[in-house]
Amino acid sequence: MIFKKYFSALIFLLIHSMFLFSSQAEKTIKVGVYDNYPKVILTEAGEIKGIFPEILEIIAHKQNWKLDFVTGSWSEGLQRLKNGEIDIMVDVALSEKRRKIYDFNNISVLLSWGRIYTTPDEEINSIIALEGKTIAVMKNSILTNGEDGIYSLIKKYEVDCEFQEVKDYYQVFELLDKKKVDAGIVNRQFGAAFEDKYIVKKSDFLFYPTPLRYAFSKDADHNDYLIEKIDDNLDKMKKNMNSEYYQILTNYNLYPKKKLPPLIIPMILGLFGLIIILLILYKGLKWQIKKQTQMLKTTNLELRKEIENHRQTYKKLKQSRENYRNFVENIPGIVFMYDQDESGNRTPIIHSQRYKTFFGEKIAEEIKKDYNKFFEYIVPEDRKRLQQFSNDISNYIKNLDIEYRIRIAEDKINWFRSIGKVKKLANGKYRWQGVLLDVEAKKKAEEALELAAFQWQTTFDSSHDVIFLLDKDQKVLQANKASKEIFGFDSEEDSKKYCYEIIHNSHEPIPDCPFTRMKKSGKRETKELELENGVWLLITIDPILDENENLVGAVHNVREITERKKAEQKLHLYRTDLEKLVRQRTKDLEQKTSELEKANRELLEADKLKSIFLASMSHELRTPLNSIIGFTGILLMGMVGDLSEEQRKQLEIVKKSANHLLELINDLLDISKIESGRVQLSQEFFSINDLIQNVIESLQHTAAEKGIKIKQDLPQKIEQYSDQRRTKQIIINLLSNAVKFTEEGYISITAKKVDGHKLEIIFEDTGIGIETKDLNKLFEPFQQIDSSLTKKYDGSGLGLHLTKKIVELFKGSIEVKSKPGIGTKFKVLLPLYEGK
Repeated sequence: MIFKKYFSALIFLLIHSMFLFSSQAEKTIKVGVYDNYPKVILTEAGEIKGIFPEILEIIAHKQNWKLDFVTGSWSEGLQRLKNGEIDIMVDVALSEKRRKIYDFNNISVLLSWGRIYTTPDEEINSIIALEGKTIAVMKNSILTNGEDGIYSLIKKYEVDCEFQEVKDYYQVFELLDKKKVDAGIVNRQFGAAFEDKYIVKKSDFLFYPTPLRYAFSKDADHNDYLIEKIDDNLDKMKKNMNSEYYQILTNYNLYPKKKLPPLIIPMILGLFGLIIILLILYKGLKWQIKKQTQMLKTTNLELRKEIENHRQTYKKLKQSRENYRNFVENIPGIVFMYDQDESGNRTPIIHSQRYKTFFGEKIAEEIKKDYNKFFEYIVPEDRKRLQQFSNDISNYIKNLDIEYRIRIAEDKINWFRSIGKVKKLANGKYRWQGVLLDVEAKKKAEEALELAAFQWQTTFDSSHDVIFLLDKDQKVLQANKASKEIFGFDSEEDSKKYCYEIIHNSHEPIPDCPFTRMKKSGKRETKELELENGVWLLITIDPILDENENLVGAVHNVREITERKKAEQKLHLYRTDLEKLVRQRTKDLEQKTSELEKANRELLEADKLKSIFLASMSHELRTPLNSIIGFTGILLMGMVGDLSEEQRKQLEIVKKSANHLLELINDLLDISKIESGRVQLSQEFFSINDLIQNVIESLQHTAAEKGIKIKQDLPQKIEQYSDQRRTKQIIINLLSNAVKFTEEGYISITAKKVDGHKLEIIFEDTGIGIETKDLNKLFEPFQQIDSSLTKKYDGSGLGLHLTKKIVELFKGSIEVKSKPGIGTKFKVLLPLYEGK
């Protein structure tokens, strides 16, 4: 009855599983695993075992999932999960910090805690006892880096000890076993499983109880589904004491085995004895049946294998025939193979279906009946050539390559080409095999090419200019008729001469020849040449290049220009008088130019002296100003006595004015350095994002006092290799200028890469704006657009002038757009160097 009940249940499960399999597609889940016995085990045979994988496999089987285990270290698994390369990571301790990085299921698989193990001669039962010890820990473990992990406890109790990080708990016990460390930390499951296999001592110090769960890639699309199914199955298994969950824990000694009732053992022994008696009664018969059945199974299996082999062989043969048929029927020609006997008759080995396409239905039908009919349609004179070729086969074997014409209609003859091989068979006969190609289009192209060559030669000879076609060594390949008239060139006798022999009567190349210059420049070169008889020639050389731009020859053109040269000589006489007049006027102009250049040099020298003066004076002024600022600060701090309210007020005015004057002097010094060419840009790596953030933080308080919001848009991390201080000076000047002239609204700063090698920084505000007519004065020194603004807004008018100087020093550019009452927009473009 029990057997029937279980059998019915088994049948129901099988049918239900088949229904689920047919109704739901198998889903592949990537699972990260690492070696951490007994929670996760990577066997030497490559199998994945352990509590977490085995529970997940049970759930996957029920949900029709396919698990793809991805092995690696603990750190690698967490990184893959963070990058979304896997769906689930097993055996992850839950913490608030990790909740921000990963998603977790809601039901814990196990509860774990940390335990300290020591070498046999150590006695550690508290956190204080770790003082001065060396401790082995697993890298990135929750027991190591967790909120209440060993690192946190050591810091909390101010214990001075040394840690040695390893990749797994096996190495922790190995270091303890070899006494290379004083203590080691493992979880309670691993310790219980392996503490007897190493020379280690278990302490009574326990810490950080944590729930162990499955972790998921943060906010992945299928997380809700996976978590729901895993939690549902875990909940059911944990409520059922006879479930696979408790069986797995029992197998790994994490759950006590059930004790059998006292009478169960005698009952089992009695039942076992009865079974033995029954087995003895039918053992012989069963052995005989089993032997015969096994023989039948073996024979049947071998027969099935043989049938399958035959089926596969036939399938391959069929596919091979199909491939060959497709090849024969789809190549741009007719595949032929025939044997020729001593009498000349031909016996086809294969017959193509494409004869009808090439020759028409009438000839195709005749060839199908008698292959020898094919040769009757070959034009008689070509048939003789083919017959002679066939006769030569008896003397030696050679490749087949011959062209001939076939009359495919009364008024139509096409050219064909046979390509293949002729080989002698064992019986002494010959076999012809190859491909027949339709070359009618090729023949027509050749005829068109011959016609084009004739037309080109006619045009070539009709030119009155001398034209030589030369190779790359100046040898004459071809010349037109005009070459004979001027140079007496004979096509037969002079065809192997060089152009310098024909034109210059020289036996070696001319150094200043246009051909020599053309070989170097790769471009057209020209030269005018006067012969001994007074005839002038214009020589033009044009290069001939191949598809790789390599020189293969040249076109040498010679034109008589005697009449033109005579006209030029007459023109030269007129020009001579004109040039005399021009020289006189030029002399007067040069004198005026010299005087102007002298005045310009004097102005430049004065400007340089001004810059040097400003640089020197700025240094001299900064020293007393720094003293004024410093001592004023000491007075304000009360270090030399208490001050009255009025005295403090007056001293603050002095300090503010001194700081303002120092800023002005610093700007003057920077400008004078740039103008005198004494600025050396430093080079270092820095982050544009961090630099902008620092400037914003320095101006945030001033902007907040005016109720202005500073926005930033830095969509990508930008690294720069340049002068960090000068770059910061540009950003400070433009951003502080925006804060100064903006009373309400906002200021935005945007930085991004443009054109692959440029840095674009845009400053935009909702300030007072500038009239279009005043924009050209914006970057001039000591300028404020409206004189009335000087009273309201402090400033020397040097900030934007200095900013432009620095941008130009970087070889960059700065642009400005503005509308009164709406705001101003500055755009700075700087070269971007991301590496040395």
